[in-house]
Amino acid sequence: MRMLVALLACSLALADDPPGTKAEGDDTVEYFDLTVHATHVLYVIDVSSSMFLRYQGEKEIRVERMKVETEKSLRSLSPKQSFAVVLFAKQPHPWKKTFVHATKENIEAAVKTVKSVEKVTGTELWDAIQCSFGLFDSVPAEERGDGFKPAVFFLTDGWVSEMEQRRIGKGLKPYLEKWKPTLNVVSFVADSPFLSSLAKDNGGKLTCPVK
Repeated sequence: MRMLVALLACSLALADDPPGTKAEGDDTVEYFDLTVHATHVLYVIDVSSSMFLRYQGEKEIRVERMKVETEKSLRSLSPKQSFAVVLFAKQPHPWKKTFVHATKENIEAAVKTVKSVEKVTGTELWDAIQCSFGLFDSVPAEERGDGFKPAVFFLTDGWVSEMEQRRIGKGLKPYLEKWKPTLNVVSFVADSPFLSSLAKDNGGKLTCPVK
């Protein structure tokens, strides 16, 4: 009888868990149709003026799709995970200058910032990347042990010129060697061999929401 009561109590407790609650030790993160395992998640998001347009064949304005997917991803994080958000156009704008734990308060604040983005002309990819990867320096030493799994989601709809490709390839190398993150790319430009290679060479993938 005691065992039956215990089993019933356990079942009720599980039934009362809020939907979407992660199991202990679950470090998965989803963004658009990309999934990674990460303890520290960096979102680098293009909010330049072209993101505020809806192109032929697209069902919605690109920035609105970004807002929905970013909120969904942020809300799926567990308190044991940490995250950082950098919005960029002509200049990078970190939401915070450090990684923060995915507490309810931090997630709500980040979602609010993402939802309130305004259109700015210009797209400076390298400045955004340099600023974003520099945030990994803010991760406390005790969090960089054997279990440290950094991941980056880089979202843009900009074409990358050959000159910019060389600049990014050369400048990003030291950061990649130091932190060894999984790098995934969300590109609204369907044909982007450079970004596809950048992701593939760093354990990630490229996805195109409008293909």
